[in-house]
Amino acid sequence: MEEYTFDACALIALLNEEEGADIVEDLINRGIAGEISLGISIINLTEVYYGYIGALGKEKADDYLERILSYPIKVINVITDEVFREASRLKGVYSIPLGDSYACATALAANAVLVTSDHHDLKIIEQQESLSFLWLPPRPKRKPPSTST
Repeated sequence: MEEYTFDACALIALLNEEEGADIVEDLINRGIAGEISLGISIINLTEVYYGYIGALGKEKADDYLERILSYPIKVINVITDEVFREASRLKGVYSIPLGDSYACATALAANAVLVTSDHHDLKIIEQQESLSFLWLPPRPKRKPPSTST
């Protein structure tokens, strides 16, 4: 079965109804239909959650988290030695953000396609590593999670 791993920015795009949300929604619908498998590292889910806590408060962040958890997305709660070492290698070699290194390492361990909009940080990974990407449109720089309800 084809597998996809979400980076934090993919779920933020969906929740904020940003450009690329339709792609993430289609993946979720395909996951519901049992056509594909979806996952996210607990590290990347943490990025989503704390971003909404900071922007909207814990109550709204909890609402968004419950929405995410209702989707057929497996939360990878255990960081294996393989993922830890690969994330560390990617961070050390490419100087990418720590969350991105875990998204990449999680996708590599699952032989999954990484769904992300982090072109700036991860284009080098696509060029140098054996990781497939499903690129979403870039998110605006330093834009916090949406304050709309």
